[in-house]
Amino acid sequence: MSQIISASSIDVRALEDSSEPSKSQKLTHVFVLKIDGTKVLESAKVPRESLVWKQQTQLRFTPSSTISIIIHRKSRAFGWQKPVLVAEYNGRGMDFLDIGKHLF
Repeated sequence: MSQIISASSIDVRALEDSSEPSKSQKLTHVFVLKIDGTKVLESAKVPRESLVWKQQTQLRFTPSSTISIIIHRKSRAFGWQKPVLVAEYNGRGMDFLDIGKHLF
């Protein structure tokens, strides 16, 4: 029997962003959380200047679950339709047991 891990909140932030500052406040960036290949959470969009999301939601996974966090943005070059990958993390549920660890 697998042990189930339950989380009630998630805090995602993009660190060490070396891109040039933008004056635009368009809501273009979003993160997606997948557990074992199934999308379980898609965040609200935020502007590039504040790549921080705090979500209060109930998540359940096992230590061996595959966890994927994808940050993407909408691109003017693609007519705001196609998402462009900004950052991606793939790991296991056990990686989240060390609460002080930065995963990206």
